Amino acid sequence: MAFWIVCGCILLPFLLFFLLGYFAFRATLRRRARYPADRREFGGGSPLPQKGLETLKASRDWLDSQTLEAASVRSCDGLTLKGSILHAEGEAKGVVILFHGYHSSCRRDLSVQSMLLHRAGYHLLLVTHRSHGDSEGKYICFGVKERGDVPLWCGLAQSRL
Repeated sequence: MAFWIVCGCILLPFLLFFLLGYFAFRATLRRRARYPADRREFGGGSPLPQKGLETLKASRDWLDSQTLEAASVRSCDGLTLKGSILHAEGEAKGVVILFHGYHSSCRRDLSVQSMLLHRAGYHLLLVTHRSHGDSEGKYICFGVKERGDVPLWCGLAQSRL
C-alpha cells in the first residue's frame, strides 16, 4: 500500500507538470489553426479613446484599399515566407521594413504606421512572420530563427526597392 502512495505522490505531480507544459506549449508556440486577430475589430473593452479607435479603423480601411505587391523569400530552413510591398507615390525617401507582433498581422499591428510612412514618401515592406498568416511554418520561434529571416528581407528590399 505504501508503494502505491509513494508512486502516486511522484507520478501525479509529474503528470500535472507534463500536461501544464503541453498546453502552455500549444498556446504559445504552435501555429494557430485560425487567426482571429486579423479580422477582429477594435473596441469592446479597448482602453483607447473613441478618436483612437476611429483612427485605427480608418488606417485599416486605407491599407485594405491599397494595391500591395506580393513578395516572398525562402528561409534557411526551407520555409516560404510571405510579405507585401507598398510602393511610394513618386520619388521615395527610402524603404521601411515593418514586422508585426506575436500572433498578429501587419494589418492589425501596423496599419497606422503604414499609412503615415506611405504619406511621408517611403516604400514599405510589410513582412508576415513564419507561422503567421500566409507564411509557412509550424512553430513560432520568438526571434531565434526569425533573426536569420531579417537579412533575407533586407536583401529583397535592396534588390526590388
